[in-house]
Amino acid sequence: MGSCSSDSKVYDGKPLWTLIPIGPLRRVASVRSLHNTEVKGEDARAYFNAVLENLYTYRDPEVCDYHEKTNKHLLAHIAADIMAIASIDLRSGTGRTVEYVDREATPWLSLDFHVLEQTAKVFTFSVVEKDPPYEINSWQYGQHWLYLNALYRHLGEMVMTKAPPSRDAETGILSSVHAFCNGLILLWQADHGLNQDRTGTGIDCRHP
Repeated sequence: MGSCSSDSKVYDGKPLWTLIPIGPLRRVASVRSLHNTEVKGEDARAYFNAVLENLYTYRDPEVCDYHEKTNKHLLAHIAADIMAIASIDLRSGTGRTVEYVDREATPWLSLDFHVLEQTAKVFTFSVVEKDPPYEINSWQYGQHWLYLNALYRHLGEMVMTKAPPSRDAETGILSSVHAFCNGLILLWQADHGLNQDRTGTGIDCRHP
């Protein structure tokens, strides 16, 4: 069992899964159960196009935040499609094939737990290995546009790196996984009414 104690500062090097925000993850699972990887296949470009299109719509404050066909939050769709890209990136060169999920199964089973393990590593890095480390869950208090900007930055890294899949320079973890982390954070903030500054601009900071 991995453990991290705020009192003893003991950490055994294993990813802390409990740092992943569970509320947004449930909503991503709901979208994934409706639109699984078999919909767009193994072409990451199709997912990428959907991500950018939904981001464009989300940043327009005059447009409804919910997908017109599924009535689920646009950020949940964005995160779900980024998870699909990360799944493709993680399978690249490994020989691991796509894992189709029964649409009638529990939505949680539609999540790629290989991606979630890497997601846990990103959140763990930010509170354990980063110098200086962030406070646990400090992203809940960050400005919404900063995480939007970080998401765009990671998407840009993914586009500009052809092969192999791009990795974050600080953590060494896939850019697509970092983008997924940003998607979860943005969705949590939107759920808590902290997304009013979605059209803002500014200097990016080093967040997961």
